[in-house]
Amino acid sequence: MSPRFSRRDLLRLATVLLTVPAACRARDPDVVEWWTIQLSPTFDEYMRTMIATFEARHPGVKIAWTDVPFDAVGSRLVTAALAGRLPAVMNLNADIVAAMALAGRLVDLGAAAPEVVKTFLPSALASCTVAGAVSAFPWYLATDILLWREDLFREAGIDRPPTTFAELPGVCDALVRATKRAAMAPKIGTDSDFLEYCAMEGASVFDGKKVDLSDPRCAALAGLFVDLVAARAIPRGALTASHRFGLDVFARGESAMLLSGPQFLRIVEENDPKVASRVRTAPPVLGAAGVGNLSAMNIAVAADAPRRDVAVAFAAHVASATWQLELCRRAAVFPSAIEALRDPFFMEGTGSLGEARRTAVKALASARTLIIGLPRKEEAQRRVMGALQAMAFGGKPAAEALAEAAAGINARIG
Repeated sequence: MSPRFSRRDLLRLATVLLTVPAACRARDPDVVEWWTIQLSPTFDEYMRTMIATFEARHPGVKIAWTDVPFDAVGSRLVTAALAGRLPAVMNLNADIVAAMALAGRLVDLGAAAPEVVKTFLPSALASCTVAGAVSAFPWYLATDILLWREDLFREAGIDRPPTTFAELPGVCDALVRATKRAAMAPKIGTDSDFLEYCAMEGASVFDGKKVDLSDPRCAALAGLFVDLVAARAIPRGALTASHRFGLDVFARGESAMLLSGPQFLRIVEENDPKVASRVRTAPPVLGAAGVGNLSAMNIAVAADAPRRDVAVAFAAHVASATWQLELCRRAAVFPSAIEALRDPFFMEGTGSLGEARRTAVKALASARTLIIGLPRKEEAQRRVMGALQAMAFGGKPAAEALAEAAAGINARIG
């Protein structure tokens, strides 16, 4: 149920939306088409109940639900846009919300439902605000926390985990020396979070049109990671693998820290309960800007939706505190509705999983969606990975490697 999915069709979607006028195709005004992203079959019962509740309150209205696999979202939206049949209500991430909003294909919900908009966390609302318009309701959220091995920290004589990137070198050095294991395996490989890490340091890396990695803070951060690879505090494999690499290393007991979502703690428990019993949680390691990265799923309404009033009402129903809370009880995600986030559920629970939930809720307060609307992001991540590899394995200066990566990215998205 990760909020991430393939962005390979994002640029094509933006092109279609900007060049193909919205078609007026006959549709049943009493049928609201509703698309979600890979929730079936796990959440079928939840979805049917939530839909039935809305239909009971709106006699004559029928919600036609379609669940789309992660890797088919972009292509399905392109096909629907070309046919003039975008669904009335859509579950989208921040990148696609931005593309569709800039093309004028989404309802400004700030104008259509101003009272509803007030019910969400400002940071979540920011992830779907485009050119001053609230282009979607925020739905469920995810953010990273730090999983750390209390026993290994104790062995190294460290009484608390690091809180900032600046603290990493000292902590990692002590851990490696004492435990003879890696300290951590951050996401700097094929699905690198390095652009977000730079933003967490306070660098402005994407202005909506081009990527800029010339800020000295980007080079300094890249140098920090490369130095940690050289010192074996970060395994070399982290520079060539996906985020799963770091999880696997941590789950096997081969590293002391993992910066990831709280849901991955369950995977660690299933892999090795003995390792999991020694894991504690803490707020994520942050950069100088003091902000973490927020991933958000959102609910948008098509501008040409039949019975726009009903579509907006249904979107508000799905994003309401009541139904967000019910969803969060079934999955390791967090609500964007302020009222739902205040529910005792998020402060309850025993053991590591209960602690992880509480830690993540606190981390939401400082989290923001840092990179929005970057086309071909997967390719951008690979180019950033290549820059770090060139530094670590080829000795290329950080500023030069990052400048080449940025130029390559911009050549593809320009």
